[in-house]
Amino acid sequence: MGISSKEVKLRVAEVSHQRDVGRWKVRIDAKTMEYLEVAPGDIIGIKGKRSTAAVVWPAYPEDAGKNIIRMDGITRKNAGVSINEYVSVRKAVVREAQSVTLAPVNVTIPGVDQSFYEFVKNRILEAPVVAGDTIQVSIFGSAVHFRVTKTIPHGIVVITSRTNVQVLSEPVPEEEEIIEPVSKVEIVGVEDLDSLSISLERKELEVLFNGSVEVTCSVHLNFESCPSAMREGVLKFLWKEEELPRLNDFLKDLNEFAQKELKVVKEHLIQILAITSPITIDMGKLFDKLTTSLKSRLNALSET
Repeated sequence: MGISSKEVKLRVAEVSHQRDVGRWKVRIDAKTMEYLEVAPGDIIGIKGKRSTAAVVWPAYPEDAGKNIIRMDGITRKNAGVSINEYVSVRKAVVREAQSVTLAPVNVTIPGVDQSFYEFVKNRILEAPVVAGDTIQVSIFGSAVHFRVTKTIPHGIVVITSRTNVQVLSEPVPEEEEIIEPVSKVEIVGVEDLDSLSISLERKELEVLFNGSVEVTCSVHLNFESCPSAMREGVLKFLWKEEELPRLNDFLKDLNEFAQKELKVVKEHLIQILAITSPITIDMGKLFDKLTTSLKSRLNALSET
């Protein structure tokens, strides 16, 4: 029988019990496990901004039906996601690791020899890894992070007693978090819409030679559940220098208008959610729509 091709998208949540930290373990509810055709202890593939793997276990009763996946910080780092972002999950195609090479992160480990290789291996037996992953090993009571620099074969592998584990003495630098822009976000329920917000902020004023003032405002469209989906831009307009005392009230009116426009969008999305879920929002198109409305309102207010 082949590996199931079924896949689901789940919202990332923090682990709720300390015993789940640092053991490459994730938890999803029983119905999702059944759909994916996985059993407790199986390995699943997780794809966010990068791909990784973890051992799946049933969710605690209070998480049933929430469509979440609980994972610790290291697993989130390996998947390239933050809490409340979404990952794709499926049953993994796993092979036994013939060899795995590890490098310490930001620390030099002197005196690395075969006995140290075995020491480390014994602490990561049964760990599913992908090249590029970070794993945590407790050494003399301290948590030391290692980067998986190479695996044979490639892909998702599991470390066994037969795996040749090598540990480099020289460190690799801590990777900077790379947040790739996300163009679309998924809305599962009405509560997700609380994450959607817009803000307008005055940035600078420049007095021109003709007595006018050029006002520059920043516009931010945020989706708090997925920070990398944030969109920002600027609005510029001319204002009379003698009217500067009225500028703050003008910007307040413009900000209130932006909130009303977003509220209309949310009400429309709520109607759609009553029919189907989840739905996908193109943040770029929404940002363009809202800024176009702001520019029209800007012109109307400037003429009053």
